[in-house]
Amino acid sequence: TNDLGMTVYPNPAHHELNISFNAVTAAGYTVKVISITGQVVLSATENAVEGENTYRVNTESLTPGLYMVIMQSGENIMQTRITNHPASPSTSAL
Repeated sequence: TNDLGMTVYPNPAHHELNISFNAVTAAGYTVKVISITGQVVLSATENAVEGENTYRVNTESLTPGLYMVIMQSGENIMQTRITNHPASPSTSAL
């Protein structure tokens, strides 16, 4: 259990990833997306408002595969795994 109550969706991500969390007080937070090889592919520092917050990540530039999403706000650290799976071009059903 984490104090941030982080939810990451959709998983797998196709174009965009939403990171939702509840902040007890307005505070800064850092989000990192790390590849399975340990490369930090995204690092952002933002300011949360008290209550529900959502941070959106465009995943279109990420290669397909597994990633770790890590969020830190003060002493609170939450992490989860996501799969990036870009949507295939639509094909018409015959």
